[in-house]
Amino acid sequence: MTRRSFSYLLTLPAAIAVRAQSPSAPVDAYTTFDADGTAHITRALPVPKTISPEAQALMMPGQRWVPAGGTKERASWMEKMQAVYPVDVKDTTVAGVDAWVVTPKHPAANKRERVLICLHGGGFTSDSGSQIESIPIAALTGTQVISVRYRLAPKFPFPAAVDDTVAVYKEALKTHKPKNIAVYGTSAGAVLGAQAMVQFRKLGLPLPAALGFFSGYVDLAHHYIDRNVGVLQDHNGLVRTRACIQLRRIVTAANCTPARKFLASLS
Repeated sequence: MTRRSFSYLLTLPAAIAVRAQSPSAPVDAYTTFDADGTAHITRALPVPKTISPEAQALMMPGQRWVPAGGTKERASWMEKMQAVYPVDVKDTTVAGVDAWVVTPKHPAANKRERVLICLHGGGFTSDSGSQIESIPIAALTGTQVISVRYRLAPKFPFPAAVDDTVAVYKEALKTHKPKNIAVYGTSAGAVLGAQAMVQFRKLGLPLPAALGFFSGYVDLAHHYIDRNVGVLQDHNGLVRTRACIQLRRIVTAANCTPARKFLASLS
């Protein structure tokens, strides 16, 4: 036995005595112990100080990143966004699918032949980013972006969003080489991008140069439980949290069995 091990043995009775005297005394502000030694640990996620004061304010509870559509606040917000990110936004359809075509006012000379296809997030049930996920990208990269406003569940269940993405991609192939096309998406849009890639391959279409997969979750054919954020169950279409238990019906109607079979090809 080493000297260090022997010293640990000497201090063990004292440590046990302290624990017995105050079984629930917190070690820190976020940790408590039961008498049987069970630890209860919570997490504190402070607002990062590395972001601007304006961004910190948006992190406060009850704040919205984007004002509601059709309001004066939304119009003002869009004016400010386009002042920071100078682009032209065209409300149009591509291959019969609603889309924003976002063109930078200062396109990069070496990127005029390129196009990005944006697939917004929103849990497949809402549009939470078709503009905020395309306007900055178009301006910062100097590249035109087609932001696909694909059909949403539960009104349009799986595979409507995939079909819309395929239609837009086919249309892009008429005027752009595959090597000059990239697809990207966030959250549900990331998952949709992966779904679309599988479908492109099944249809024998040439694949784009890149797929940007941001904050997506796979494999959706499995069940997950995360007690920190709620329950993620049967979520082939949305995240089901404790506050949204009623939305389970949407999942069932939107994406369940056929989506599982489709997503199996991702593995």
